Amino acid sequence: MKPQKRKVAIAEAAAACFAEHGYHATQISDIIARAGVARGTFYLYFKSKHEIFNAILDEFISTLQDQIKTIELGADMSPAEQMRANVERVIDLVTGRPEIGKFLFNEAVGLDKAVDERLRRFYGSLLDMIEKSVSRGISFGLVRKVDPRVAACIVLGGFRELLIQSSIFKTAKVGRKAMVDGLIDVLLGGLSGKPVLG
Repeated sequence: MKPQKRKVAIAEAAAACFAEHGYHATQISDIIARAGVARGTFYLYFKSKHEIFNAILDEFISTLQDQIKTIELGADMSPAEQMRANVERVIDLVTGRPEIGKFLFNEAVGLDKAVDERLRRFYGSLLDMIEKSVSRGISFGLVRKVDPRVAACIVLGGFRELLIQSSIFKTAKVGRKAMVDGLIDVLLGGLSGKPVLG
């Protein structure tokens, strides 16, 4: 196996172990057993459990950022269609990797100071991306004037909870189309409608 593929395989094994056992309960031995590599091979790629956690998080953030395309006026797709495509890509990414969603969105918070700081930066980067999209929507007239940061927090909270309940806890039996339709309806209806308070 090529080195890059082996590194990815080890990271995928770690993500599955973190999701199954929790971060603290997972041992390096669990990861190498699942990945089918020797301990020395693990340490060729990662120095510690913290490092592999950070690598998984970095890869996920990078992939997530790639899924969110800037909405452009005058493109082949309308701004609303472009926004829907963004939502679809993000949902497909997270639901396609439930093991990562489980430990990032549900189990990793409060593990220790280093992990909490990494997650704080992760959520901060997500909020920044959403805030930028909301601000762009306001400038296009697609979204009414709201505080972009507050709106970003609400969007992220709703999106996160929907994914937790549907993909992790499985308490909400919601299919992909219903997820996309619901998020679009609430996001656009909640942001582009008339303000409730004068």
